[in-house]
Amino acid sequence: MLQGNTRAEGKLLSVFEPETEVIRKGNAKRPNEFGKLVKVQEVENRLITHYEVLAKRPADSTLLLPSLQQHVQQFGCAPRAIAADPGFFSAANEASAERMGVKRVSIPASGTPGKQRKEKQKQRWFKKLQRWRTGCEGRISVLKRRHGLQRSRYKGLCGMKRWVGLGVIADNIIHIGDHMAANLHSPQDSSSATRNAPPNPSSIRPSLHCSCAHMGTHFLQVWNFAPESS
Repeated sequence: MLQGNTRAEGKLLSVFEPETEVIRKGNAKRPNEFGKLVKVQEVENRLITHYEVLAKRPADSTLLLPSLQQHVQQFGCAPRAIAADPGFFSAANEASAERMGVKRVSIPASGTPGKQRKEKQKQRWFKKLQRWRTGCEGRISVLKRRHGLQRSRYKGLCGMKRWVGLGVIADNIIHIGDHMAANLHSPQDSSSATRNAPPNPSSIRPSLHCSCAHMGTHFLQVWNFAPESS
């Protein structure tokens, strides 16, 4: 410490919240933040299907395949498409996603891409999924602003999990209500009834979006995994 070496395994950052970790995200204004990472998965109509408060911060690239596996477990099939930021990219991740049945993987390569990679990233579907990914980042702001997830009011890791879960439930209730209200006030003709009929579960293949942020013991941002249609 006297020599300026502040790196130490298992460093205690808070006496009251010993699980707190240092989060470095390359933000010039706030180079160091403190808290826990949270993973959230979202499907069409902005419904959150899964969340997880991570005990230890992993590399972004290690989060993609577990999210895919969770999606398959819930929906019975792989998503049609994936959109994520460069932190999730690896050739192994891309190949594994395709083997699982994902048709389109929109994850920009980290570093300088080669000629073949540049051509792929210029394709219309790739850019469309990236634009959709950018739009989904608003989910982080909504969870923080609407549901108070800027700061966990419960103590400890278990308390934080409960706080996030309550916010997710509240957000889902709002979106379910909005969807039901929209259907209630829509024209009830035969074409509308067909359009609003419950889909066959075997035909549902939502796409998957992955992006990154973090939740803190005293603030929240969300590792946002948002499936949606392409």
